[in-house]
Amino acid sequence: MEITERAAELELEGGIEEHDEDQPERHDYDPERRLWTAVLLQAVLDWRSNNMRARREAEKFLFKSPAELEGVCYRAGFDPTVFAAKLKRLQPARPMAGLPRMVLAA
Repeated sequence: MEITERAAELELEGGIEEHDEDQPERHDYDPERRLWTAVLLQAVLDWRSNNMRARREAEKFLFKSPAELEGVCYRAGFDPTVFAAKLKRLQPARPMAGLPRMVLAA
Protein backbone atom coordinates (compact mmCIF):
# COMPACT_ATOMS: atom_id res chain seq x y z
CA MET A 1 0.00 0.00 0.00
CA GLU A 2 1.35 3.39 -0.94
CA ILE A 3 1.84 6.13 1.60
CA THR A 4 -0.81 8.38 0.04
CA GLU A 5 -3.36 5.56 0.09
CA ARG A 6 -2.60 4.86 3.76
CA ALA A 7 -2.91 8.55 4.63
CA ALA A 8 -6.28 8.74 2.88
CA GLU A 9 -7.40 5.61 4.73
CA LEU A 10 -6.33 7.04 8.11
CA GLU A 11 -8.10 10.29 7.33
CA LEU A 12 -11.33 8.42 6.64
CA GLU A 13 -10.94 6.46 9.89
CA GLY A 14 -10.38 9.66 11.85
CA GLY A 15 -6.71 8.87 12.50
CA ILE A 16 -5.42 12.14 11.06
CA GLU A 17 -6.69 15.32 12.64
CA GLU A 18 -6.84 18.46 10.60
CA HIS A 19 -5.02 21.47 12.02
CA ASP A 20 -7.33 23.63 14.09
CA GLU A 21 -6.43 27.30 13.77
CA ASP A 22 -7.57 27.96 17.36
CA GLN A 23 -5.12 25.47 18.84
CA PRO A 24 -1.49 26.55 19.23
CA GLU A 25 1.03 24.47 17.34
CA ARG A 26 3.32 22.19 19.27
CA HIS A 27 6.72 23.67 19.98
CA ASP A 28 8.52 20.91 18.08
CA TYR A 29 6.83 21.71 14.80
CA ASP A 30 6.80 25.50 14.89
CA PRO A 31 9.77 26.58 12.73
CA GLU A 32 10.04 30.03 14.29
CA ARG A 33 10.18 28.65 17.82
CA ARG A 34 12.73 26.05 16.75
CA LEU A 35 14.88 28.81 15.27
CA TRP A 36 14.80 30.92 18.46
CA THR A 37 15.43 27.84 20.59
CA ALA A 38 18.51 27.17 18.46
CA VAL A 39 19.66 30.77 19.05
CA LEU A 40 19.41 30.25 22.82
CA LEU A 41 21.14 26.89 22.63
CA GLN A 42 24.01 28.32 20.60
CA ALA A 43 24.40 31.20 23.06
CA VAL A 44 24.63 28.74 25.98
CA LEU A 45 27.09 26.53 24.07
CA ASP A 46 29.23 29.56 23.22
CA TRP A 47 29.12 30.71 26.85
CA ARG A 48 30.35 27.29 28.01
CA SER A 49 33.00 26.97 25.27
CA ASN A 50 36.74 27.59 25.46
CA ASN A 51 36.61 30.22 22.71
CA MET A 52 37.06 33.48 24.64
CA ARG A 53 35.52 35.72 21.98
CA ALA A 54 32.41 33.54 21.69
CA ARG A 55 32.21 33.29 25.48
CA ARG A 56 32.34 37.08 25.94
CA GLU A 57 29.70 37.70 23.28
CA ALA A 58 27.43 35.03 24.74
CA GLU A 59 27.91 36.34 28.28
CA LYS A 60 27.05 39.85 27.12
CA PHE A 61 23.85 38.54 25.49
CA LEU A 62 22.84 36.19 28.31
CA PHE A 63 23.64 38.36 31.34
CA LYS A 64 24.05 41.99 30.32
CA SER A 65 21.20 42.57 27.85
CA PRO A 66 18.02 41.40 29.58
CA ALA A 67 15.68 43.00 27.03
CA GLU A 68 17.23 41.06 24.15
CA LEU A 69 17.28 37.80 26.11
CA GLU A 70 13.67 38.30 27.17
CA GLY A 71 12.57 38.79 23.57
CA VAL A 72 14.38 35.69 22.36
CA CYS A 73 13.02 33.63 25.27
CA TYR A 74 9.45 34.66 24.50
CA ARG A 75 9.92 33.85 20.82
CA ALA A 76 11.35 30.45 21.75
CA GLY A 77 8.45 29.75 24.10
CA PHE A 78 10.41 29.95 27.35
CA ASP A 79 9.79 31.98 30.48
CA PRO A 80 12.72 34.47 30.59
CA THR A 81 12.91 34.59 34.39
CA VAL A 82 13.09 30.80 34.68
CA PHE A 83 15.65 30.62 31.87
CA ALA A 84 17.83 33.30 33.50
CA ALA A 85 17.59 31.58 36.90
CA LYS A 86 18.75 28.29 35.41
CA LEU A 87 21.65 30.04 33.68
CA LYS A 88 22.77 31.58 36.95
CA ARG A 89 22.88 28.11 38.51
CA LEU A 90 25.18 27.02 35.66
CA GLN A 91 27.58 29.90 36.23
CA PRO A 92 30.86 28.61 37.60
CA ALA A 93 31.86 29.94 41.00
CA ARG A 94 34.58 32.50 40.57
CA PRO A 95 37.56 32.26 42.90
CA MET A 96 38.09 35.20 45.20
CA ALA A 97 40.65 37.66 43.88
CA GLY A 98 44.09 37.45 45.36
CA LEU A 99 43.87 33.88 46.61
CA PRO A 100 46.23 31.35 45.10
CA ARG A 101 44.64 28.67 42.96
CA MET A 102 46.34 25.79 44.69
CA VAL A 103 44.85 23.18 46.92
CA LEU A 104 46.29 23.14 50.38
CA ALA A 105 46.99 19.68 51.77
CA ALA A 106 46.05 19.02 55.35
